[in-house]
Amino acid sequence: MVTRVDVSGDFEPSLFQKYQHASDVEAKEVIFYSSALTSAGRRNSTAFPKTRHKIHRSLFRERICSFFIHQMFSEYALDDPQLSVLSKKIEKIVAHACFNLGARHLLRKKEVSLAELRRIQKEIIRSIVSVGNPLPFRVDFSDTATPKALLLNYVLHEVPTLEQLTHKELVKAVYWKKNSEFLKQIREGVQETLKTFFHRVSNQNDMIKEKKFGSHPHLPMEAAVGNLLALYTYLDPPDNEGISVPQKIEEKWKLIDYRIEKLQLTPDFLSSPMHAFGLSCVDSSFEAPALLLFKGTTYPTDNGAFLSILSDVNPFASVGEYVFFLGREKLRLWIEKNTASKKKMRVYGSSLGGSMSLQAAIAFPELIEKVHAFSPPALSNRHVRKWNKLPKVGDKPEIYVYCGEGDMIPHFGSGWGEGWGVFHVIGSKTYNPLISHFKIFTAERDVLLLDLNKEKDRKNVWRRLLSTAQLITNLPIFCTLVAVFTCYLLLKKTAEMLKFIGGLFFREKASG
Repeated sequence: MVTRVDVSGDFEPSLFQKYQHASDVEAKEVIFYSSALTSAGRRNSTAFPKTRHKIHRSLFRERICSFFIHQMFSEYALDDPQLSVLSKKIEKIVAHACFNLGARHLLRKKEVSLAELRRIQKEIIRSIVSVGNPLPFRVDFSDTATPKALLLNYVLHEVPTLEQLTHKELVKAVYWKKNSEFLKQIREGVQETLKTFFHRVSNQNDMIKEKKFGSHPHLPMEAAVGNLLALYTYLDPPDNEGISVPQKIEEKWKLIDYRIEKLQLTPDFLSSPMHAFGLSCVDSSFEAPALLLFKGTTYPTDNGAFLSILSDVNPFASVGEYVFFLGREKLRLWIEKNTASKKKMRVYGSSLGGSMSLQAAIAFPELIEKVHAFSPPALSNRHVRKWNKLPKVGDKPEIYVYCGEGDMIPHFGSGWGEGWGVFHVIGSKTYNPLISHFKIFTAERDVLLLDLNKEKDRKNVWRRLLSTAQLITNLPIFCTLVAVFTCYLLLKKTAEMLKFIGGLFFREKASG
């Protein structure tokens, strides 16, 4: 006889304990079933035949969610903010756990056995990396209409309105002519935000240490700092500019003064060059890790704009692989110089920059401590195999990859390396793919980090479809862009030559 438990009424928190010590035979027989759902489906089957199954699924998910909330609350010491985050996002957590288990069909079932529920619960607890950010970033500017307030509020908090995005000066600076004053203001805003975060984390260090739930409960704070540094690369920081960056060293946050060095990755003849940015500690006696920042696909008026777009469509290669190959030797020399008798390097990058930061970890594993890659496309099979063949023993860099909810870019590429922490990042709101790609979710109070099953992700239908489309379209797009770029360079050189010849002619005529 099959025992069925009706959960259509009020949920009892003790329900799980009631059956968790049952024998294997009894546990196998226990099925959570809702007669109310069945009757609701029958009542609506005539009037709403197309929505009947949706009613089943939504109500059934609600019961599962209630079940897990009570379990996590009773078995783990969650504080109120963490419980609030889990309560808001429990449906997404359950769906993510089912994806990791390769059992998304459970969300469509009307009957689920206790063994299946236990399996989902175990995966939920395993997959939760962190719940909430104890110190979300704050942006407090007196004039909210300034460029730094608009941009930082966008990536950290609220999405700006269409009117703000189409501001005449902003559009001109992005698409027509670089505005150095705008960029300087935004860099100052980034610096203010980093310093404010450090002062807050210094004052609340004891409170932060108490938050233990999740495998990496404090990771959102490190990730938020790294994501803001990845944003900094788009602001055209000049050589030798100083910046103070909070870094977690030996479980303690410190504010380190760094000096910026621009590292040109592409040769001069390729027009506007692409750069990486090296940050070395100003106080050479202080053993702080140097930082390496890679810039992603950038806006039209920035340096390396066209080359960054070209790097996005590398045929038969990882995104950014050709640019990384061109600058590899310069990067190696800079990394070796700044890791000699010092701590290993820390690397950050977003999008295209995130892909190149992962390639840096594969190219220089013995010189890099950790990598934080934000919304990067996955690497090619060749790069993944190269990483997986590295010796299992010895110091390999810690690699953390952050994939924002709704962002499609991480679905491109073949997959991720063994041992990487690949996290599904869920923020306080759901955005469209474009906004999700640039949003710094880790800086929000209600952020949730969930561990992604890399093998299931590699076999995901979306990844296979997008990777196949990428493989088919990259070659013709790349060839077209190369042809356009070559014509542009030829016209540019021809114009320079004609200008030079014209200058000589007029000088001779004037002297004669």
